[in-house]
Amino acid sequence: MAKASASPRLRATALTAQEAVDAHSSDDTSDLLGIAPLCEAMGITARAVRLYEDKGLLQPKRINGARVYNRRDRARLTLILRAKALGSSLIDIKQYLDMYGAHGEGRA
Repeated sequence: MAKASASPRLRATALTAQEAVDAHSSDDTSDLLGIAPLCEAMGITARAVRLYEDKGLLQPKRINGARVYNRRDRARLTLILRAKALGSSLIDIKQYLDMYGAHGEGRA
């Protein structure tokens, strides 16, 4: 029995792995969120976000002194929240995230 291949429409809309990486590594300013919209979107408090920043888990950019979170920061926060839900400590989460560098670039 022959393997069914993906439909032409699916192949046309599917991102290649490199395109997906490029989309998340872009520093497009249209995707920036302040702390309040970020907290609302993630369902957490600003205090929690600041704690993660103080512990070195998040490193948001600052524009005129205000924290701004790009797509990469939101993906990192999602990983932090998932790990917390699984019962990981902040120290363990930091070690895990540090394996991939501050911006997901991996260790040098």
